[in-house]
Amino acid sequence: MQVPDIELFFETLKNQFINSNLIAVSPRITVNPNYENFTDKFVHLIILLISNIMNFIGFGYSRGGCQVIKKKYFDLIDGYNEQYVAGEDVDLFRRIRKFGKTSIFNLVNIYESPRRYRKLGYINVLFLWFMNWLFIVIFKKTFSSKW
Repeated sequence: MQVPDIELFFETLKNQFINSNLIAVSPRITVNPNYENFTDKFVHLIILLISNIMNFIGFGYSRGGCQVIKKKYFDLIDGYNEQYVAGEDVDLFRRIRKFGKTSIFNLVNIYESPRRYRKLGYINVLFLWFMNWLFIVIFKKTFSSKW
């Protein structure tokens, strides 16, 4: 993960937490522009849309690249479920949502490497994300045995 402007990142997050009832946020995550192609832009736009909708309807959803959570609530739910090989990020936001508002923080962008997408392809990565999410929600375990 790469934060393009770290001072802006923390200042904006601080103001967002102070001026709202948020208890957890995740910034918008995109592929580093130096490596980004059209498919990256398109897929991440769809993921961002889904992420925003999931939080708006109260489900609580986040990608694991960067999460900012008020300590009180993180401790209240005993943090991440370390038994999960993958999807622990989504699970945390789903569980913490019971105590307050979660959101995707669209004003700040975080860049990630496209390494996994290039190696496995988007279809495979999205399939694994979805299956891990589904298995955690329904079976309380992960679909993947390694990540």
